[in-house]
Amino acid sequence: MMLTRRLGAVAAAVVTCVAFFVVAPPQASAVTYDYSMKTDDGDPGGIVKFAVDGDYVEICDIEADGWAVQVIVTQDAYGSRPALSYQMHVGGNGNCAVTSAATAGHNLYEDISAEFCVSLGKNGRYGYYVDCEPWYNGHF
Repeated sequence: MMLTRRLGAVAAAVVTCVAFFVVAPPQASAVTYDYSMKTDDGDPGGIVKFAVDGDYVEICDIEADGWAVQVIVTQDAYGSRPALSYQMHVGGNGNCAVTSAATAGHNLYEDISAEFCVSLGKNGRYGYYVDCEPWYNGHF
């Protein structure tokens, strides 16, 4: 009887774990990005990507050059809603950082554009090789 209870508890735990992994949110690699842009240097060291569905923003350091990557996302006030702004940083060749609408303050307003500015920096000072684009956060 005791063995049956333990096996039942183990089986329930396994089912719970399997169910958790099935409904877990997609990883960044499973996201389909609608926009992308690289830093404005001759041999770009950073890239930013944006997916409208879920407001996923991914930045990556794509060169072993000692520079880190920054993105600043801004969106003007919309109706009675205030302007939005946030930034992300990542450094080290091959390293990436991802955020989405699920992160507080990162849920962009729908059906208007947001400005994305990607740049490089060293020693915490960013603003080198800047490239900016307004990307529409909606479906055409």
